[in-house]
Amino acid sequence: MKRPEYTARNIGTHLIASGCSTHKDVESYTKKAANDEDWIVREYAAGTFGVLLEKDFPHFSKLYLKWVGDESVNVKRAIALAVKYESKSAESKK
Repeated sequence: MKRPEYTARNIGTHLIASGCSTHKDVESYTKKAANDEDWIVREYAAGTFGVLLEKDFPHFSKLYLKWVGDESVNVKRAIALAVKYESKSAESKK
């Protein structure tokens, strides 16, 4: 996530959900990715937000509700897209 190349940060966003050992690390990295200067990284971050929501809905739904009230527009957008992705995923599982 600290590399200057946007492709490295894109890959980092995919690894966040599977590679971080604590919620605190995950939260920090996802928020950073959602606020990245490159729009492509921000788009990938939204996907990671969705994966996290699916993995631990009770924790991340509460966290996202908190973030919607006091975080940046980029984080709010990532949350909105995550909810959209997950709602479509839930529909396809029926």
